[in-house]
Amino acid sequence: MIFEKSPLTVENLYSFARAAGICEEDIAVMQEFRQTVADDPELLKTYTELFDILHSNSNTPFTTDKYPEITEFTCKFRLLLALSWIPCMMKTFREKNFPEKVLTETMHDVNTWVKHCRRNYGFTGLHKWTTLYWLSGHAKGTLVQLGRLQFNIEAKFLNTSTVFRNRQSGELLALAGDNIIFDNEGLPHMEEVPQCWRSSYKETNASAAGNPVSCYGITAKEAVTLNFDQWKKVLAPGDPVINIHIPELGPMTVEACSDSVAQAAAFAAEYYPDHHWKAINVTSWFNDPLYERYLPESSNIIKFHTAGYLLPEALKTDPVVRVFPGTTPFDGGSTLQKAVYKMLQDGISGCRATLFLLREDLPWRENVYRTKENK
Repeated sequence: MIFEKSPLTVENLYSFARAAGICEEDIAVMQEFRQTVADDPELLKTYTELFDILHSNSNTPFTTDKYPEITEFTCKFRLLLALSWIPCMMKTFREKNFPEKVLTETMHDVNTWVKHCRRNYGFTGLHKWTTLYWLSGHAKGTLVQLGRLQFNIEAKFLNTSTVFRNRQSGELLALAGDNIIFDNEGLPHMEEVPQCWRSSYKETNASAAGNPVSCYGITAKEAVTLNFDQWKKVLAPGDPVINIHIPELGPMTVEACSDSVAQAAAFAAEYYPDHHWKAINVTSWFNDPLYERYLPESSNIIKFHTAGYLLPEALKTDPVVRVFPGTTPFDGGSTLQKAVYKMLQDGISGCRATLFLLREDLPWRENVYRTKENK
């Protein structure tokens, strides 16, 4: 390992942490921890090995069994490794000629996760190894911050649904992927239980047949057939998209999201002209259609839902760590905290879902696909 490129020097650690927007108090904590690692040959060896693996271009996994997922020591160790990516991020962004403002905003995502760890666990660091992997996307230049939102520009559409547009009316209709378990309400289910059913999807040269998914993310048990002389396929699994990630940066207003999406479209056109993306999409815990039963229409989350088309994902999610400081749910607090608490009391664990907006239907705004007729 080249020590000059590592935060195991006092000057570099301070410089990298400041560039990431980390406060003086947390920097002081990490300086003390840096010295602990530097003074321990075994810790220094482990740090060096992980540093080299993380900075290689390979997908070599590393073993972290010796470090439990969430302890103060492990969280600090992860943050030390994350800070080592700051110079790589700077180099990558400047080689790609990305604006300095984009570099600065993207680097500050490290601090967003540091604040998350402090708020929920009471100490400085990064709370998961997967967070460390996530931040590696910044270093590779594949994930950028543009205003309120972050974007993976060169992404693929990973939902199993296929989306069609009526050639005459312009109506949009999604068909669920094949062999997905749904309950009687048309919501995905993790396992097959009585009264659940499985979707089907079949496509020929002339038509596609499957279970329709409304823009509200609800799937109908009765299948339909869409003839290609009347319906055009506009989005399918594997198609190029721009993927959104929503960092914890305060209110997520329609105006702020609209501005970010417009920035992402312009950014992709300038820096990724060969990425012929078909849609903007985001998969998240708060895209769960059930939030619409617990949150008012004035909620930013519900307004976010209306800006696109919801699609089911058979993936469980835990909103507690996102919503409650200390990760312990309680009755009261914000509108979202009250809603999540009520959902937990009602025995609802929650699923992730995907929201998409077709490129041809920009700009981002409220009620793009929702009407009084399809409510």
